[in-house]
Amino acid sequence: MIKERLTRAVWVVSLLVPLPVNAAEEFSFDMSSYEKRSHELGGYVEFLADRQWLNTDSGAYQLAEELLQNRNIINHQSAVIELTGKYNRENWQGFFNLHALSEKDSVNSRDEDSQFYEAVLAYKPDPGMTAELGKRALRWGKGYAWNPVGFVERSKNPDEPDLSREGYTMLVMDITGS
Repeated sequence: MIKERLTRAVWVVSLLVPLPVNAAEEFSFDMSSYEKRSHELGGYVEFLADRQWLNTDSGAYQLAEELLQNRNIINHQSAVIELTGKYNRENWQGFFNLHALSEKDSVNSRDEDSQFYEAVLAYKPDPGMTAELGKRALRWGKGYAWNPVGFVERSKNPDEPDLSREGYTMLVMDITGS
């Protein structure tokens, strides 16, 4: 009972006694730091290396012995580079997504692949009209592993559905008016 009254008294005193407030600096807003840049460049690099020790006494090894060529260890390396970029100039816009992959292991030979997943040049003379030419990945709907309306999309990798996918080469014209 006494403890509750003491707690209430501390709360009342703390609310009634104003604390001095000092402003550290005056508010300022710099609009130039939020201006849209004419170009952007981004991407990621991923390198994986692993080593597998094989159980030479297992039945699976006996079945694949000819393929494995009497190896006890398999080394595997893979590297992925994905670069994205965008450039804006007046009514023109261009963007790309370049994907490069290199894999090598001690059983199979080297596999290398590089291609543009997207490379588009767009022209927008006014807000109601846009023309695009190039390779574009269409994304319809929000399906994670499967999308019922994504009949124009390339199929997703069920192990990693967030990865970029290659687009289709197309010419798209969008005209909106009232």
